[in-house]
Amino acid sequence: MEGQHPLSCGELLRVALQYRAEYEARFGRQDLAGRPVRYRDADFVDSDEHTGRTYADAIDLARFEWAELPHELNHVRVGSGHDRWCVDFEPWSEAVLGIDERAYLGCP
Repeated sequence: MEGQHPLSCGELLRVALQYRAEYEARFGRQDLAGRPVRYRDADFVDSDEHTGRTYADAIDLARFEWAELPHELNHVRVGSGHDRWCVDFEPWSEAVLGIDERAYLGCP
């Protein structure tokens, strides 16, 4: 990806912790015991071209997609699907993180 470069492990951890802290300040702490966050050396984590996926035993994020962590934390909080995300998660994500997911989530 042009203009992007890999972060060191320390930098990646710092960014991930910042995103997690912002998420938890609004939605509360999500228990990730037994569910590591793994950054994959690929643009997508699956054949459906997702840049993040939450599983029962892990959260996978594609390279350069550290901003996807709050989205996946929200899946930990509310489960699969995106019902009602346009009510609380998307407006917060856009206002606080600057991440616009309206089109992806089907928000008005």
